[in-house]
Amino acid sequence: MKRRAFYTKNGLHALHVVADVFGIQMELLGRNMEIDFQAYNDFYRYNYSAFAAKNVPVSLPRINIYKGREIFMKRILTLLVVLIMIMSCIPASAKVAYDYGEYKDALDQFEACAFSAEYGGDGRDYTVRWRDSLNVYFEGDYTDADIAFFYRFVSELTQRIDAIPEIRITADRYDSNVQIYFTSLDQLDDCLSSYTEGNWGYFTYWNSGAYMTNLEIGIATDVTTQRQRNHLLMEEFVGGLGLANDHYLNEDSILYGVWTETQSLTTADWLMIQFLYDDRIPAGLTVNEVKPLIEKYY
Repeated sequence: MKRRAFYTKNGLHALHVVADVFGIQMELLGRNMEIDFQAYNDFYRYNYSAFAAKNVPVSLPRINIYKGREIFMKRILTLLVVLIMIMSCIPASAKVAYDYGEYKDALDQFEACAFSAEYGGDGRDYTVRWRDSLNVYFEGDYTDADIAFFYRFVSELTQRIDAIPEIRITADRYDSNVQIYFTSLDQLDDCLSSYTEGNWGYFTYWNSGAYMTNLEIGIATDVTTQRQRNHLLMEEFVGGLGLANDHYLNEDSILYGVWTETQSLTTADWLMIQFLYDDRIPAGLTVNEVKPLIEKYY
């Protein structure tokens, strides 16, 4: 299984803990044996500000500790327990299991979603996807729950889709190629390079040929509940992976074209992402070129 990583940048050093869970690496770094334990408390409560300020990325179950004091060990054990509890909520399967009906649904939905964008009229008729790692920067009025939900979703994504590129959280805006803005509805237009008025969630992307290079996501915070923000964050991020259009074939899908508050992806949704990131199926193909390859491999 490939290793994924969430990182922040701060140049901290000395104590070094590496853990590994769901294939996601986390590094906990401290300054010269003087550990700010509040940062670790903040971390396992999913406080993103701790990620950004203290260089606290994520992972488990193998832990190697090089130096430290008894109190530091206790904090790490607490962290271990918390992350194991999270792990119990995430599906163990690294593959997308499906039946023939779900496969057919995915193929029909893929044709609607993967070859054009919902807005903008980009004229694209071929698939696009990420090749480089996604370096994600959060800005605005996000909550601890927003960050926790994003982490859990990306953990499941990297668990299920083996070929997905690395997804990292960065505290440096200039190091990012994915920016996620949480702001009021009337400010979304100011945050995003392009925006269609009235949308509570919106994304826009840039691509160079068949490969995506940058992504902006906006989430309205003043008109949404936490549940609605969870849905929007997941929907826009999946769109930003390359499934950039909606469909009207299954109302349970995260990409259904009419408003819902679904909190998880369907099997067909997962299959669409797997189709798009299958190493055996090149990016940049039209629907007539892709479908025979999907039918060959699935």
